[in-house]
Amino acid sequence: MLNYDTSAALIEELNRVRKRLDMIEDMIKQASAEAPPCPLSTWLDAQVEISPYAWTDLLDLYEAYVDWSNEHGNHAMGKHEFGRRMRRLPDVAHRRSPGVGRAQVSMCLR
Repeated sequence: MLNYDTSAALIEELNRVRKRLDMIEDMIKQASAEAPPCPLSTWLDAQVEISPYAWTDLLDLYEAYVDWSNEHGNHAMGKHEFGRRMRRLPDVAHRRSPGVGRAQVSMCLR
């Protein structure tokens, strides 16, 4: 059974932990606010539209992304990483194109 001294010490330690967590949360928020936006996210926002009716070859999107990256002075990621990130996007469907079997996503270039 806990006595008063033990309970008070536990409450005090809990308050210290909460203060540390608040400090860490503030540091994360500050770092997030100062971090530059991800070039891929910027490209997606500016150049791509998600649509359940439009199917575009992933390779065509990648080539457009590389061109955009070069124009804006960004280092483009490799094809495989680009494909992995595209597959992780929410609300984007994926399929293999009929016939040739190329990877496609439900988005189009603007």
